Amino acid sequence: MKIINFFLIIPLLLLTAGLTEAQEDKTYYKDTLFEFVKFKVEIKKAVATDKVFKCSLIITNTSDQFIIISPSALFTKVSGSETEYVCVNKKQLVVAPKFSKALTIKFLGTDFRKPGVELAVKEMELTEKLEAVYEINDFDIFKETVKQNGPITWTLTKAVLDDKNNPNFEIDGTVKYSGDKFLGIFYNNITLKTKDGKVYINESKSSNMFSFVRNKYYYDKSKPFEKQILIFPIPSQKVNMDLEPKLSFNGVFNEYSLVRIEGFRIKLTEGTLIDFLGSKANKDIEEIE
Repeated sequence: MKIINFFLIIPLLLLTAGLTEAQEDKTYYKDTLFEFVKFKVEIKKAVATDKVFKCSLIITNTSDQFIIISPSALFTKVSGSETEYVCVNKKQLVVAPKFSKALTIKFLGTDFRKPGVELAVKEMELTEKLEAVYEINDFDIFKETVKQNGPITWTLTKAVLDDKNNPNFEIDGTVKYSGDKFLGIFYNNITLKTKDGKVYINESKSSNMFSFVRNKYYYDKSKPFEKQILIFPIPSQKVNMDLEPKLSFNGVFNEYSLVRIEGFRIKLTEGTLIDFLGSKANKDIEEIE
């Protein structure tokens, strides 16, 4: 019995030593949750070393507007100093209405191992006025490859036909937006209509059902175009010219003006490694480079 107790004690001692050593090299911060008028902010998995501070930032959008945060608006500073350090992430954060978005943000430039760290988003943008809705209707997938309406150009790149192993019909395409505003993309409004009067709603909006689909719900102007994968609940082998299948983009491409609003500041307090290990960040965290 004494031997069993000895071998049970050894792992505990090693774990304690490991935790102590890790805490000496890093500073951990407690999770926080703040609620604002149009959104909620969560900070999880916050950790600092002598070179870097990073954490998981989770924004829950409770409004009917898109929220846009530029990485250049993200700053941090440590207790006892007024020097600010800008986020090293490159891509903007866009959160759709009634949706949550999580990402890891990172800061470099000093020894961040301090009792307190302040995270600031100096300004944000919200979609304000709906300026235009660009519709593309009756796109014949057997006769057309490109269709345009104003600043919107939609191009068919692939239609997966005669796939006996697929219970759905997949259509791939690209959208190009040449405007100077913000373009929201509403995938649940894309439909496929057939001659027999049936209407099939695009299901690729559900990333849980189709995990390989990563359609953006907005147009990223840093890219020349946005790729789109559309999936309709009709077996591909049933799709033929006799059905006269036509795509309809009705209420899909919505153009908005933007308004800037003041951001927020959050002070993080020092925690422990146990706090860090017990923190469960959103499983869909997106690493922004």
